[in-house]
Amino acid sequence: MLSNRATELLAVFNGSELSDQYGIQLMPEFGGWMVEAVPKAPYTSTIDADELLSCEEKLQERRKVLEEFFKQYDISIMSLSQAPGLGTKDHIEIRDEAIIEKAKSLEGDLSSLN
Repeated sequence: MLSNRATELLAVFNGSELSDQYGIQLMPEFGGWMVEAVPKAPYTSTIDADELLSCEEKLQERRKVLEEFFKQYDISIMSLSQAPGLGTKDHIEIRDEAIIEKAKSLEGDLSSLN
């Protein structure tokens, strides 16, 4: 199951001490179930080899910070090129009653919403 709590959790994380401590900001991604972690401040050099080589280490650090943050919400993060259950029955958790009612009225066929 995927969770569509990205909007809610973006605000929580971005207002947290973790965000400030590690200089990470979460940005929304597609569908409300994906997030992107970006540095709060841009890299300052495109020619400094040490700074450029620090990117991988900083990506790994972001991943660890986000895994710890999301663990308290019983959410595990993963990197996929495509969600394997996307489009299957009950593949996503929807908490917005208006969306639930609209989906029910369409009998689950959301293709008309394109």
